[in-house]
Amino acid sequence: ANAFLEINPPAYKSNATIKFGLSAQAHTKLTILDFSGRLCQTLINETLKSGEHIIEWQADALPQGIYFCRLETTDRTLTRKFLRVK
Repeated sequence: ANAFLEINPPAYKSNATIKFGLSAQAHTKLTILDFSGRLCQTLINETLKSGEHIIEWQADALPQGIYFCRLETTDRTLTRKFLRVK
């Protein structure tokens, strides 16, 4: 399985589904960054098994704007841009 990162919907009002895959067991950090790269929230910071993982993320606390979801593992970093709308 290849590593991947998806956010649905990419523009959302209150909560989003973050889906990601790991090609091997790895220490995994999943974070939300604002447009200037500042850390808003750490969703995961632990070792996860390989395969697909799904998180339902409540984002009511964030103001509207452009954000990034970053998946960091031992061997790679994936980043996806998304939009929080009111």
